[in-house]
Amino acid sequence: MLHPAHLLGASLLLSGCLSTGEARLPGGTYRLQPSSVAPKADTWEEVEFRHPKGQGKFLVHILNTGAKIRLTILDPATMATLLACSYENGELKRSGIDREIPDALPLALLQIATWPTDAVQAGLTGSLRIVAEPHRRVLEDQRTTVVIIEGIPPGRRTIRLPDYGAVITVQTAPQP
Repeated sequence: MLHPAHLLGASLLLSGCLSTGEARLPGGTYRLQPSSVAPKADTWEEVEFRHPKGQGKFLVHILNTGAKIRLTILDPATMATLLACSYENGELKRSGIDREIPDALPLALLQIATWPTDAVQAGLTGSLRIVAEPHRRVLEDQRTTVVIIEGIPPGRRTIRLPDYGAVITVQTAPQP
């Protein structure tokens, strides 16, 4: 079985980090948006990752103060921080033991999955576009579906990465 940090990394292979606050996606890039465009939040989520090469479970803490967004991925058994990233005033900071995950990608997936559609669209470049329906979003380029998010608004949502065979299930969790 793969180490949980590697499983998370495999699920996030959509991109490489281009520069501070940008994540490469098939068909373009996503520029992180300021935290002021989304509702303030202080939430915990249980995340399950499934991929043909393995699966894993993680605990994620999301804090949006309106001035700064911070996402922390923890090992639920040890509460060790696998990855923490924050974005404030156009500056991306990252720490943690997993260096395989591109810097901006965890926050990019969070924003694409949960932030207001117009803010997400403003961050997309190239041929990427977001298609929003009640309880569902699809990020696509001209050739393919990049990400499918079902279960909007959050509480329980599923993020599918069709090209990679990965499925991420996210459930709101109580504070540990």
